Amino acid sequence: MNKLDNYQRDTNIKFELHLNDNHFVCNCDSIDFLRWLQETKVTLDKNRNYSCVYIDNSQKTTVYAYKHFDFIESKCLSKIWLTITIIVVVVFLFIFTASVIAYKYRITLHFWYLHIRRKYRLYTALAGDSKEYKHNAFVAYCNEDEEWVCGSLVNYLEKKNGLALCLHDRDFAAGKLIMDNIIDAIFESKQVVLVISEEFLNSSWCEFELDMARMKMFQDNRDMLVVVLLDKLFPSQMPISLQRIWNKVTCLEVDKTIGTNQNGNFEHLFWKRLYEAVVM
Repeated sequence: MNKLDNYQRDTNIKFELHLNDNHFVCNCDSIDFLRWLQETKVTLDKNRNYSCVYIDNSQKTTVYAYKHFDFIESKCLSKIWLTITIIVVVVFLFIFTASVIAYKYRITLHFWYLHIRRKYRLYTALAGDSKEYKHNAFVAYCNEDEEWVCGSLVNYLEKKNGLALCLHDRDFAAGKLIMDNIIDAIFESKQVVLVISEEFLNSSWCEFELDMARMKMFQDNRDMLVVVLLDKLFPSQMPISLQRIWNKVTCLEVDKTIGTNQNGNFEHLFWKRLYEAVVM
């Protein structure tokens, strides 16, 4: 359209453009054309007044549409805002749904994020139960229970029976993030022993260690959790994530008769059951 105007202006050649019998529409897509019809210097037939399908699908003329130009523009703006509103609502619903799903499966997503990062760091694929494990068991415990773990537990399982345990006070790599150390320990250990006491349930890393061990159990599709109760606790007092898999864990309660000193009573049935659970 601009080329026609420029051509007539530059050449001073007068010509008439015949547009009659064309099928025009007077809607949002033809706003520029409607404006050009009434404002161009090019000579047009039929006094610039052509039949067209109006925005409401009725038969009108281009002159009528031009006179009601504001109405057409308002309708077009309404459609634009409706489209924008729909897009915003769809994006919001998508983000909301994704957020709900991410929150619901946050532990699983966190586990796989750490798992993938670990694989990237080690440049190796983890093969499951058939792999060579560095430790027989990773022992998760709180600082308040360190004396019993590093005393009786280590003396019986490591010194007396030659098993390899992973303890955070002794075996975690210095300078590495705690969560990375925990993930490495779980993946490099055949079993995970949770030494649970009231203090452990209140510790900052209790939930994380439990969740990561639970996800590893699901990944390997095998029972690998051993729960050692140092205090008299009921399943209802355990974290929800542990309650859900309570029937899949080996639970051993420390009898007060075996003592909690460095040596303990190693003839007690508790130690034999613990050894069997770790080497199974």
